[in-house]
Amino acid sequence: MKATLPNIPSEKVPVGKDEKSNKVIFESKIKKRNAKVKPHWEILDKIVDESASSTISGSRFVVYKDLGAVMMESLKNMMIDYHRSNGYTLYSAPVIVNTNILYGTGQLPKFKDDLYQVEEDKYLIPTAEATLTNIFREKILDSSELPKKLVAYSNCFRKEAGASGKDTRGIKRLHQFNKVELVHILEEKDDEKLLNEMLNSAIEIVKMLELPYRVLSLSTGELTFSSSITYDIEVWMPGQNEWMEISSVSSCSDFQGERINTRTRDGEGKSFVYTHNGSGIAIDRAIAAILENHQNEEGEINIPASLQKYMKVDKI
Repeated sequence: MKATLPNIPSEKVPVGKDEKSNKVIFESKIKKRNAKVKPHWEILDKIVDESASSTISGSRFVVYKDLGAVMMESLKNMMIDYHRSNGYTLYSAPVIVNTNILYGTGQLPKFKDDLYQVEEDKYLIPTAEATLTNIFREKILDSSELPKKLVAYSNCFRKEAGASGKDTRGIKRLHQFNKVELVHILEEKDDEKLLNEMLNSAIEIVKMLELPYRVLSLSTGELTFSSSITYDIEVWMPGQNEWMEISSVSSCSDFQGERINTRTRDGEGKSFVYTHNGSGIAIDRAIAAILENHQNEEGEINIPASLQKYMKVDKI
């Protein structure tokens, strides 16, 4: 029974059953455009081999080509460089994990239908949160060792079984996607401070990409299984006239700490660690946002200044 019970929401979380109760806590100004902006899927041929994507893997997979592949790698490197400069330790871990790893972070048993199972007791990861958080599984950490700040790039895999027919055009919702993930292992006393630090780290990446954004505090009905409080960062998509989530930053309080049996030790005894996780940020969605927000009137894509030094070009 305990395995299927979700975490308890923080008292700071807005009460409500769905996204209508989410609270907008910041929203940047949206720049007015003189020319009509095309949705990113109408110009994907600039950076994606759509025929190869379909032939090799089918729908909702992507083969980046030429400057598209360069952009993907450049975004990954830019994000990792930034997060490492802020004290995060870089890890590279397998994408196939044991069943108990996904139980530890809360993807199992509730979200089994969304996971790709490769053997009886092994799955492809839906996020590097699973691997990073479990690095300290079954350990007792001295309080002087905390906080741990971890970052990883990985391919992520999700069937999206509950999202059939939703956002299937373009590269917004893929079965295999690219993401830079942030994880904190910490003591309870640093919960709010470090969660805000993680949120600001993700926001800074969005700012570096010169994207209009807003931050929402998710309502109780929108929280994930393991989360006690979650902030979503959404970017404006002018080609679709809507907001798109690009990062989700959460505190899981000691919920995951108990499931992975990781404790911290201080002068008063032992207690389960707190954990945070957040996208820092979703790379494919960042690409989609760049395609829509940085179109110019000549039909080219201007590359944000912070990304130009990685891509070595200023437009596509």
